Amino acid sequence: LGPYATWMLYWDRYDEGFFAGGRGSGKGIHIDRVLWSNVGKHWQGYKLLASWPKGQVSKEIATEFSDVLLAPPLTERESTALRRAAKVVLLRPGDVYIFSGGVAHTVLCVSEEMCLGAYESFVSLHPSHVELFLHTGDTHGSHCAEPFAIPSAELRDTKDDIMDLLEEARNQLTRGGPSAEGAWSRKELAPGCWDRLLEALRTDKTLQAQLRLHFREAVRRCCQDPYFSRQMPREVRAVAADRRAAVGSASEHLSRSRSRIRRASGGRSTSSSESSSGASPTTAIV
Repeated sequence: LGPYATWMLYWDRYDEGFFAGGRGSGKGIHIDRVLWSNVGKHWQGYKLLASWPKGQVSKEIATEFSDVLLAPPLTERESTALRRAAKVVLLRPGDVYIFSGGVAHTVLCVSEEMCLGAYESFVSLHPSHVELFLHTGDTHGSHCAEPFAIPSAELRDTKDDIMDLLEEARNQLTRGGPSAEGAWSRKELAPGCWDRLLEALRTDKTLQAQLRLHFREAVRRCCQDPYFSRQMPREVRAVAADRRAAVGSASEHLSRSRSRIRRASGGRSTSSSESSSGASPTTAIV
């Protein structure tokens, strides 16, 4: 990701995993201890993945069916639970997937050959992802699921890592942001297509505007959390509070882009926050 690796609320560096399993194996229903997203590549075999709507539904499913593997033949209770799922998808060899680990989910290997895959976890700067993450460790409410609670000390460690990333983004922002000259030095082993991808990101003014707006909003929202409010570096607060430094003229470009999109869609809003704020989590397969 080059300079864009910094522009995350969090990218897990400790629990990324590799999956290998034969037919009938899998992972029972659970909610990740940190309410983040998972992105991965499925290399071999076929695997079913089910995820449930965030909030109360996920809490009920994960509590009643904690670590239960939904393998045939299903009981009537299991079938009823599966019908409440937001998504049930089939992962095929070569599929890339992204979904929320902050909801109840489960996987089942269904092919005769061994299933092989790998994943990493992250929290983007998108407001809906930040908001869900900040419910990690809740002791009451629809996001509280005691069997999957993370120890408070581990959660503080995660929040410390988040502030390190926000500080790196702040430092980069004061030098012109990820699109500035010299923001990234090419790695010798990087393929040629990576240069083209990074150039496309660098010249995408809408993306650059969204990154800055989401950074500012993420810092503001995090500072409403008691731990963040005490520990957030003053320099990060200052840049996020300075609308011109954190956003500049990029917000005007983003507003114009959204206006063009609304006109093209007949006046209907198609913002990313609209689609991500509903009851169902997004599970995308590429």
